Amino acid sequence: MAIIKATRRTKYKREFHSSSIKSLPNELLTEVLGHVASTSFTDLFNVKLSCKYFIEVAKDDYIFQRISLDKFPIVPLRISNEASSFFKRCEEFGNPESLFRLGLSQAAASELTYGLNKHSYRSHQEHRPKASVS
Repeated sequence: MAIIKATRRTKYKREFHSSSIKSLPNELLTEVLGHVASTSFTDLFNVKLSCKYFIEVAKDDYIFQRISLDKFPIVPLRISNEASSFFKRCEEFGNPESLFRLGLSQAAASELTYGLNKHSYRSHQEHRPKASVS
């Protein structure tokens, strides 16, 4: 909103009164970013690119609890250290999607271990020399 005042040097001088995003309560910004995070990780990433203040607000635990992981593979085969720490932080704060993925990956690893052990046992049984009957 511009307010126009008369001054000596110039006929009119404009004073701008702008409201800053920082004037909003942190709880409100956290709630807004939490909603953005719950709908799209990509949108949250873009919001963080728009303002340094949003980067700080997006570090809140609540964001990691609400963030949507639908753009990520359910059980990634290769994962970077940054992605790993991101997923661990989501798990730490009880993000339902990350806990579901953790359970799936643990079940898959358990099933794989069971299958490998069973295969190894069968393989060992098949290659064992048979006792001769006299």
